[in-house]
Amino acid sequence: MKQSERRPRQKISGDWVEVRSSGLVSIGGVVARAYGLKALRVLITDEPGIGLHLSISHPGRYPTWDEIAHARYSLLPDDKTFVMFLPPSDQYVNVEGGPRGGNVFHLHEYRDGE
Repeated sequence: MKQSERRPRQKISGDWVEVRSSGLVSIGGVVARAYGLKALRVLITDEPGIGLHLSISHPGRYPTWDEIAHARYSLLPDDKTFVMFLPPSDQYVNVEGGPRGGNVFHLHEYRDGE
């Protein structure tokens, strides 16, 4: 497929806003920045030895590909590569009972050779 044949990303209106008074939350001792855009929520952590991790959720549905791309390109460094993993089925986790109803996707920093 040629570049000109690709479907352009849908324009997402609005800006990400840090949530919580300081924009910081602690998850298992790792500090996370929390952002919101309408009903979307994003948490970003920089985990020692692992790298940057973004989780994006919506309370009533899966985030769209365009919403995921918008979060990635708005909130993460452009000079890094991020991936979404689909592990073996017995290792797959997407918590249904959480406040976001299991509608969460994760991006992980790809570190070539690590």
